[in-house]
Amino acid sequence: MKFLVTGAAGQLGRELVRVFASGLPVGDVAGLSRADLDVTDRPAVHDAVTGFRPDVVVNCAAWTDVDGC
Repeated sequence: MKFLVTGAAGQLGRELVRVFASGLPVGDVAGLSRADLDVTDRPAVHDAVTGFRPDVVVNCAAWTDVDGC
């Protein structure tokens, strides 16, 4: 299986990529940070998904500035 993890520079995303890549039989893992992929940019998300062709997408991207809400 192929996994695509967005928000891979954050606490949850970073840990998921580490666990998936640590020898679990999951196949390929791609971890994308905000610098790699703006999840609000629909064409960029489409390109990332069609380019990598994951079986599973795990979205760990999040708004972390709770005071800014």
